[in-house]
Amino acid sequence: MFLLSFETLGSSPVICSIHKHVPLLYAGLTVLALVSPYVPWLRELSAHGKTRIRPRDGWRKTTGGSLTKEGSSHTTVKDWVLHGELFMVRKRCFTHFYVLGLLALGYLSYTSLTSQTKITRIQESLAKPEIDLAVLLIAIHLVRRLAECLLLHRWRNTSVMHVAGYLLGMVHYAFLPFVILDLGCKHEGDDSRADLPDASSRHANYVMLRLAVAAFGLWAQYQQYRHHTLLAELRSPHNHTVDGSEHTRSPYRLPTGGWFGVITCPHYTAEVMIYGALALLLNQRHGWILFLWVLVNLTVSARQSHRWYQTHCVGFAATHRYAILPFVS
Repeated sequence: MFLLSFETLGSSPVICSIHKHVPLLYAGLTVLALVSPYVPWLRELSAHGKTRIRPRDGWRKTTGGSLTKEGSSHTTVKDWVLHGELFMVRKRCFTHFYVLGLLALGYLSYTSLTSQTKITRIQESLAKPEIDLAVLLIAIHLVRRLAECLLLHRWRNTSVMHVAGYLLGMVHYAFLPFVILDLGCKHEGDDSRADLPDASSRHANYVMLRLAVAAFGLWAQYQQYRHHTLLAELRSPHNHTVDGSEHTRSPYRLPTGGWFGVITCPHYTAEVMIYGALALLLNQRHGWILFLWVLVNLTVSARQSHRWYQTHCVGFAATHRYAILPFVS
């Protein structure tokens, strides 16, 4: 265990203010994600990689670097903002998310550790093993994803995201530690933490249950790595088609193997499972709101990818896949 007790950070009004309002942030992002499929400009802002509009999809690139519809002699400010190269960020910048998340997690953890001066702080930490397990899981997740971005993923210069999506990712990972760490902030009327067993019941079934949830989270992380590996193997220089034909040249092919036989985006499914394990470990309002945000956001992204394969991949319908969750279309 890390013996992390974050009670002493509660003396900082800034940190406590952030901690208090983080659920509102993720709740607001969840609402935006829910409505984004029905609002064209939000849908375009959230699209990335293969799901972003390209010239071959009925659009052409202007001399200014933005996209405009074929047959049109000009581009609007809206088109420029949504599709202009000035507002595009390469997906290889995903590495920034995990670096920022690790820095934020490390800073708050270090601040807490250096402020611990009493044995009672350690004893309180030992009484809350779920906090240590959650910190361990998210630290492993961030380090693993950073390593995958640097060593596994085969990024292409044409694979981009909008700067709005990039900033959204930075916000998510910057505030993530405020959900996972127990900062000891006492807010008026706060009932964010669910009722927990008393100390006498923690050392048997309670601890074993938490360890089982942590093991589930680690297994989900392995599954995400496994399916990221399958995706990376498809994106070699020798793979040019989405459907195996010689007529459609594209860096994307229909993934197979593992859960891809049932789900279009199993790497998203695994990420939902990772955050589900965190929510179960923490068993508090902050964690469940975070889980809901991740579930909704990745479901929207998975459905975009699912529709892209339906449009561009001949025979995709015959695979009878679901977007992100089995038996949920």
